[in-house]
Amino acid sequence: MKRNSSFFQALTAVSLFGLLAGPSFARRSSGVTGADRQFMIKTAQANIGEVKGGQLALTRAVASPARDFAQHMIDDHSRANVELKKLARQKGVRLPSDTDLKHKQMAHMLAARSGDAFDRAYLKAMIDGHRKVIAMFQSEVADGRDPDVKAWASQTLPTLQRHLQHATEALASVHDQTKHGKMGHPR
Repeated sequence: MKRNSSFFQALTAVSLFGLLAGPSFARRSSGVTGADRQFMIKTAQANIGEVKGGQLALTRAVASPARDFAQHMIDDHSRANVELKKLARQKGVRLPSDTDLKHKQMAHMLAARSGDAFDRAYLKAMIDGHRKVIAMFQSEVADGRDPDVKAWASQTLPTLQRHLQHATEALASVHDQTKHGKMGHPR
């Protein structure tokens, strides 16, 4: 009978610990709201898409401004995804390992182009994509619930705004080079 009593005491202690620690543990590991979680997932997919698009541009772009921009996309979005993965682990959010359909379609469209047509299409896609991502980040900064996710979005937003500016400048440079016949050699 003494063995049964010890068993019930241990069971009671474990149950009591679960009741006391369970809810706070659940908040720590999954305290990210649906909107914050979706922001993190969409951001990871965008980062992966930007890296893959940049890798494609390094092999297909002919103008140095497009190639230079592509390298910045690879570097910056790879770094951002490492930071986001760390934050996601802390928040108990599982991130995708591949990009979304929209980015896959963009890559397919770009792969069908070459030369200066590729450069222009790539940079236009980067301008459009960064405008959308900036709006998503601004929304997270304004309306996000999790303070850590909001802080990361706020910290990352200026880099995205610089990307938009650089993509716009690179496209203008490509247009200028095309107009004046100063394109680089195809890779």
